[in-house]
Amino acid sequence: PEVRAAAVTLAPAQRLVGYWVPEPGSALDAPALREFLRGALPGYMIPSLLVPLPALPLTASGKVDRAALPAVPLRLRDDRDFAEP
Repeated sequence: PEVRAAAVTLAPAQRLVGYWVPEPGSALDAPALREFLRGALPGYMIPSLLVPLPALPLTASGKVDRAALPAVPLRLRDDRDFAEP
């Protein structure tokens, strides 16, 4: 109930990135949201990165403009043990 809007995209390296807009006055943060998602979704459906936004970008027809969402780093946090060949 503390999330106004959300969208999930597939980032480079086949990782899910979740963009979310908190309700005004909400104290919800990414770790608390991740903990909630762990109780509601299977592990493979939980985004690797959660990005809070003031509002989701929308197209003229009112749909989420996925091309206008902020870019994410090519390497997400859990790739730190990855060694390039």
